[in-house]
Amino acid sequence: MDLGDMNLSYIKIIVENETVSESASQLPKFQDGALTLYQSNAFLTHPGLCPALFRKDQRSVALVDVVNDGIKDLRSKYVILIYTSYEACKEECVKPPPGHLKSFGTLLSQNQPSFVDYNLLDLLLIHQVLAPGCLHSLPLLLA
Repeated sequence: MDLGDMNLSYIKIIVENETVSESASQLPKFQDGALTLYQSNAFLTHPGLCPALFRKDQRSVALVDVVNDGIKDLRSKYVILIYTSYEACKEECVKPPPGHLKSFGTLLSQNQPSFVDYNLLDLLLIHQVLAPGCLHSLPLLLA
C-alpha cells in the first residue's frame, strides 16, 4: 500500500470474525491522529491529498485530485459495461480517446508517487484485459 511505499509507519490490525460484532460496524478504519475515517475512499484519498504527508504544495494536491477524478470517470464506464450491457457498449467503453489515457501518464510523470498511481494501475490492468495492446502507443503508461 502507499503508506509502506512512502516509508510511513502504520499498524495493520486484523479483526477476527468472532469480534466483528464488538467493533464498529463500518470496517475498515483509518486513523490519523485525532481524525478517524471509516469510508474506504476517504481513507484512501486522505493521505494522498494531505500536503503534510506527501505533497509539496497545494498545486500538487490539486493535480492528484484531478487525475483521480478522471480515473473515477473512466472506471464508471467499466461499471456500466460490466454490469449492464457488455456486448452493446464494449467497443465504446474500452476504447477511450488515446488523448484521455495519455493525459494520465503526462500528469502523473510530473508528480511524486501517490495513491492515484495505484488507482490508475488497477484501472489500466482492467483495460488491458478488455482491450489487449491498448497501451502500446502510450509509453508513459506502460512504464
